[in-house]
Amino acid sequence: MLQSRACYQLTDDLVNGLEERWGRPCWHTKQGVQLNVTNDTGLLENLVYQLLRLQFSGSPCYVDLIDMFRRSGVKNPVMHQLAYDTAHDIGLILQSQDDYGDCLGASEQRYSYIRNGRCTWLIVEAMSRANSEQTHILKENYGSTDQRKIDAVVDVYKELGFEEDFLASNRVAYDRVLAKIQRNGDCIPPNIFYYILQSMKLFDSHEMLFR
Repeated sequence: MLQSRACYQLTDDLVNGLEERWGRPCWHTKQGVQLNVTNDTGLLENLVYQLLRLQFSGSPCYVDLIDMFRRSGVKNPVMHQLAYDTAHDIGLILQSQDDYGDCLGASEQRYSYIRNGRCTWLIVEAMSRANSEQTHILKENYGSTDQRKIDAVVDVYKELGFEEDFLASNRVAYDRVLAKIQRNGDCIPPNIFYYILQSMKLFDSHEMLFR
């Protein structure tokens, strides 16, 4: 899952013209990379198979491992659904973190989602909570490259209390996923999901979440 997300982020950063993510330069800004990032995402996607070949090519189970990574070996539909639901919930948290960081995070490279009119957690929540005046401001200013219009959108976000509400709601979502993993540990591989959750908390150093 983390590998898939890394591939998505490499491409997403290029498309949105970001120069920084989580306090570090985006991959496409490195010297000699630029559009070659599309090739790099393909390499990342295939890295798992290279690792399998390196570690297990001489083993009788190698072919089975390749097949296992291409298709889940678990045929129980209940287990598949539990794993899907858990991964989906984690994905929502990761995406909302990304949306929040682009608009209200600490990075200097912000607001690309507002400029590009992206459908984010913030704008969806804002449209559902805003009063008539705030709704008008969002409709008139969202999707513009004019910094004054961008600031107007951010002001509405702050008026709606997103800076506080987001952290609280994501903590609740994080705890809910953790409880789901613990409750279904006999049906899904808990260590994989625990590792992903722990990796998400590493964003603390960039003043993103869970402080």
